[in-house]
Amino acid sequence: MNSMPNNQTELPDGWSISRLGELGEFANGLNKGKRDFGFGTRFVNISDVYLPRLEVETLGRMNANPQEIEQYGLRRGDILIDRSSVKLDGVGYPTVFENADEPVVFCGFIICFRPRKDSIRSRFLCEQMRHENFRLKVFRVATKSANVNVSQE
Repeated sequence: MNSMPNNQTELPDGWSISRLGELGEFANGLNKGKRDFGFGTRFVNISDVYLPRLEVETLGRMNANPQEIEQYGLRRGDILIDRSSVKLDGVGYPTVFENADEPVVFCGFIICFRPRKDSIRSRFLCEQMRHENFRLKVFRVATKSANVNVSQE
């Protein structure tokens, strides 16, 4: 029987353990005032992250100019992570942006993780980030105030 320390996992051949920051880039979302909602560009809000799959057709709209669409526009495979929640079990929860027929941006309460390599399967990584072991690690580093928050780090 192979005895490994509790903090290590036996991996399939060719696999390795990496920190998320080694695999991609993090970015915070777009913040807007009340008057900028209800029209314009589709945007991902916190409540959209918790669905089993992101449903672009049901997303709200936000007034975003071309520079904001360029900076905060989502690409296929981006992983969206709730960075602020009223409940601990909501913080750090991920979903994957699959695709859309029009530009989609993300709100300031969400962190976007954009994988660097095409070899990273976003759906698989997202499912790993939803796993209880990963979630417990997120909960340990989350800060608590009126809301529960997690930073990119």
